[in-house]
Amino acid sequence: MLSRDKQQSDSLKAENLHVEYCQLDISDLRSVSDFAFWISHKFGGLDILVNNAGVSFNEINTNSVEHAETVIETNFYGPKLLIEALLPFFRRSATDSSRILNISSQLGLLSKVKNPKLREMLADEENLSENMIEKMVANFIGSVKKGTWKEEGWPEVWTDYSVSKLALNTYSKILAKRYQSDNMKVNCFALDSLEHP
Repeated sequence: MLSRDKQQSDSLKAENLHVEYCQLDISDLRSVSDFAFWISHKFGGLDILVNNAGVSFNEINTNSVEHAETVIETNFYGPKLLIEALLPFFRRSATDSSRILNISSQLGLLSKVKNPKLREMLADEENLSENMIEKMVANFIGSVKKGTWKEEGWPEVWTDYSVSKLALNTYSKILAKRYQSDNMKVNCFALDSLEHP
């Protein structure tokens, strides 16, 4: 179990569940490096990574971009940094696949983007690159700072969160394509797509 807060791990241990705990702050390079070292020495590698890091500062029916940089850093760059640090430790064989599952949101769907040029660029999966995603994110932060994000066609609902998940979804597509012949599966899953009773 990974968390910035050990209390969650302690509560699971109190229920007699076997839980290994390592503190991790995905927005901190040192913390990520320490975690990768811990994984490699404690377990020798890993088979699956579920990235469920995420923050939002918006309430229901509100939309603020006041914390856009923090949201992008946590929701996109944090998982990206963690994946890159852990890639050497994924176990891969001819019969078993390693897996990366990034928890995302329907708010990160390409259909939420109103800017046709951006939508077209992100839909061109053959030519997508990490550099393009990072430029997109930098352009978004720049438009937030200039106050022009609405006119530039960025998502209209939970804008910064949507852009962070759009970036994560796109990055996941790139990784899935890059590692498909290396017996590693990379997927995104939108928890908000589940129907609740």
